[in-house]
Amino acid sequence: MERRFWKTVGGVVAAMALILATIPAATVLAGQDVVVKEVPVSAASIDSTGHCDFRRGVHVGRVLCGSHIWTYVDFQWSDGRWETFVVGTDAAVHHIWQRWNGDTEWSGWQTFGGRVYQGVRSLGSTTNRPRIAVAGGDFNGYCLNFDGRNWTGWYHC
Repeated sequence: MERRFWKTVGGVVAAMALILATIPAATVLAGQDVVVKEVPVSAASIDSTGHCDFRRGVHVGRVLCGSHIWTYVDFQWSDGRWETFVVGTDAAVHHIWQRWNGDTEWSGWQTFGGRVYQGVRSLGSTTNRPRIAVAGGDFNGYCLNFDGRNWTGWYHC
């Protein structure tokens, strides 16, 4: 069903534009005991290259910024830990997470790879099973799920 949605509206760019137009500056999606926030990066923090620093705990990453399209997703696990998903300056999706609830240092940035055309979005989740979507560099929709033990890897959605 989702794949059909991406194709029916004339491609990923149109689908992402439609989604972005309906999402306010900060969106909170709740699913059982899970909270997901999608937040645009502040224009004040963007440098002349369209990049900005993004901090979680003691770790700073460089991310793509510059418009409301480049967002990050904060996902809260049922035990209270947070995980953040961003698009790095290499146009790949990166994530960082709290190792335990209240962790002030966080894990350190890791990449999921790929090449992203537009920012990270959450497609909702159930408890402890986040689902992330992006518009890929080839303008197709790609998703990534946590299956309860591992991340699935990118697939068309």
